[in-house]
Amino acid sequence: MKKMMLLVLGFLGLVVTPGFAQSALADNLVFGESNKTNHPDGQQIAYFANGNKKMTYTVEAGKITGPVSFHFENGSVKETGTMLAGKKNGTWEKFNENGQKVSVANFANDTKDGVWQIWDENGTLRYQMQYEQGKKVGTWKIWDEQGKLIEEKSY
Repeated sequence: MKKMMLLVLGFLGLVVTPGFAQSALADNLVFGESNKTNHPDGQQIAYFANGNKKMTYTVEAGKITGPVSFHFENGSVKETGTMLAGKKNGTWEKFNENGQKVSVANFANDTKDGVWQIWDENGTLRYQMQYEQGKKVGTWKIWDEQGKLIEEKSY
């Protein structure tokens, strides 16, 4: 359970935060507050020292637009999603180093919007939440390690 809570907190602290891609890109030598618009338009690719891709994204008019992908040093995909004029849009998926999906989040204009799901290290769906324009809606669900529904809360 402690491991699952760390996974949830990590997911909420990293993936859920609006603007994560901008922050992550800043941390990975791409954007800083002082030079967000000083990057050439076109596809940008950063690499790890071992030659594997670290991230891929496209800049249009100085803002990240289109598909974005982050990778682990071993080359496997860490996170994928889409940006529109520097804001998260659509479905973002996060994976562990073995390629197993650990979370799905949906955004509209950098705001939580749609179904969010989190799986544990065994591939069991553990949490399902729903947002509409950043507000909690619908029935949120929690499952135990065996996949048994243990809690529901309606918003």
